[in-house]
Amino acid sequence: MWIWLVIAGTLAIVYLSMRPADCTIRFRNGRVTVKGRITHHHRLAVEEFLNGHFSDVARMRIDLHYPRGGSRLRVRIRGALAKGERQMIRNFILAEF
Repeated sequence: MWIWLVIAGTLAIVYLSMRPADCTIRFRNGRVTVKGRITHHHRLAVEEFLNGHFSDVARMRIDLHYPRGGSRLRVRIRGALAKGERQMIRNFILAEF
């Protein structure tokens, strides 16, 4: 019986982690592409930040999941970045949004 609970829990975790992002920011060779809901002001701020601090990074992807039910904004960063660089991006996104 407990095996079904483990399977159901695993499926729930996989389903929640595979949920598409509300906003996706892609940075590739100095060019920023945004898909999803984001204001023009935030887009310009993100472009300026990424081009100013990460001009040497070939590519990265930032997925934003807006809060539902009172939780805080979730940020997922993908790319060849150090932990400190990821934290810098996360701090900027959370402060800006």
